[in-house]
Amino acid sequence: MKTKRFAIEPMFEEDALARMEELGHHFFIFVNAESEKVCVLYKRCAGDYGLIEPMIGGEYMPSAMPIAPVDRVGRRGVKA
Repeated sequence: MKTKRFAIEPMFEEDALARMEELGHHFFIFVNAESEKVCVLYKRCAGDYGLIEPMIGGEYMPSAMPIAPVDRVGRRGVKA
């Protein structure tokens, strides 16, 4: 197994999405600037995005709402 270590800095979800697209990746790990938690942003097969927010010792809480598409300027609710 390959291990990759890198520095991460707090950023907002919209910035993480822009960085993920800039890199051409299907997922992106970042520290959420609002919650200060490590999160994983990922592109779903349907073309929208998902966000995983791990909770240590917490209950499993399925998300009812996928992240609304964000345009390149960072506005939510824009159709993909």
